[in-house]
Amino acid sequence: MLNTLHTLQRLGAICAVACTFGYAIPATGTDSGHVNIRFSGARNWSANCNFLKDSGKEREIARRGRGNQSIKVLEIRDITSGRCTLNVPAGTQLKVTFTGTGAIACPFKITAPCMRIFTAGDEQTFGF
Repeated sequence: MLNTLHTLQRLGAICAVACTFGYAIPATGTDSGHVNIRFSGARNWSANCNFLKDSGKEREIARRGRGNQSIKVLEIRDITSGRCTLNVPAGTQLKVTFTGTGAIACPFKITAPCMRIFTAGDEQTFGF
């Protein structure tokens, strides 16, 4: 109990110093979350994803597959939204498995597990 009280006193002192010198204490927003996207496909597929971080900054991440059953994973933390554009070669499929936490929900109709199989000619974007 004494140890907990001492920890709370230290946190109060840290907050007081931060406020005195004008530092903002980052809030853990409920409108952000983490994302893990797994891409699995054949031939030369590509995925370009743009994310809006909860800090307001934008981030772009690309993944490319080559050969037979190429698997790539993309992971990003503390985002509020995102959009991925896919390039799926003719005659192939690209399976996208999505895991989101916090306010980031599954963007596909199949939600358990959250996944979609894209083929050439399908709508090649998804957002969350």
